[in-house]
Amino acid sequence: MIYLTNSLGSTMTLQLTMGWTKVNHAIKVNAERLVTDGAIFAGSSVEPKNFTLEGSLYYKTKQSNLEHFDDLKRFLQHTPIEVNRGDGRHILAYPTSIDADWMDDDVELGLTIGMTALDPYFYGSPILVEQTLTAPDSIAVEPLGNIPTMPVITLAITGTCTDPTLTCGDYTLEIAGEYTTGTIIVDCKRMRASYEGVGIIGAMGEDWLTKGFLLTPDSESVAFTATGSYSIAMTMTWRPRFI
Repeated sequence: MIYLTNSLGSTMTLQLTMGWTKVNHAIKVNAERLVTDGAIFAGSSVEPKNFTLEGSLYYKTKQSNLEHFDDLKRFLQHTPIEVNRGDGRHILAYPTSIDADWMDDDVELGLTIGMTALDPYFYGSPILVEQTLTAPDSIAVEPLGNIPTMPVITLAITGTCTDPTLTCGDYTLEIAGEYTTGTIIVDCKRMRASYEGVGIIGAMGEDWLTKGFLLTPDSESVAFTATGSYSIAMTMTWRPRFI
């Protein structure tokens, strides 16, 4: 079954006769030409993902088919559309085409819906980790997915905390400065950081500013360090990502 949710929060379940087909996974490879033959690698990026919802609508009568087709077209006008194939992985996409083939005196409707996802990744259900930190500690994580994901981190501080730092593999999130009772929020996907609602981008370490902070598929823990006398209610949320 394919489940759809539009930008208004309305939901629609497609009939079993509709399937998910023709998915592309395109990677753009950038290159710099050499003076002689060939080129050198200059980075790569995943292109927007195109896919097709394809099959048929069969509601036994011409009138029923027409009504359901009209409902579907109205539903698809409110974009983006979250598409869930029933496997717990969701992707946000925009309709690019709707092709209809009326068959059997309109009792059956062959249907092809072209979709494009500007964010080419599938996302799993949200994961929440909570832990109280009173000293340098290790935070167990289970990112899942098959590519790195970017968490939202909240540090609700009681007491005084200086230079709180999180480390995961090759990634380090360092927040310079002394913070008394209050809340730090770092959104690693949107690259936003605040303390008591005020931006603190200037306090963020160079490592985070240049390459962000990611939980990789093989991550098992995140190390936390800080100095001072504190109790921190830490929450970390993310959605596993899949290519």
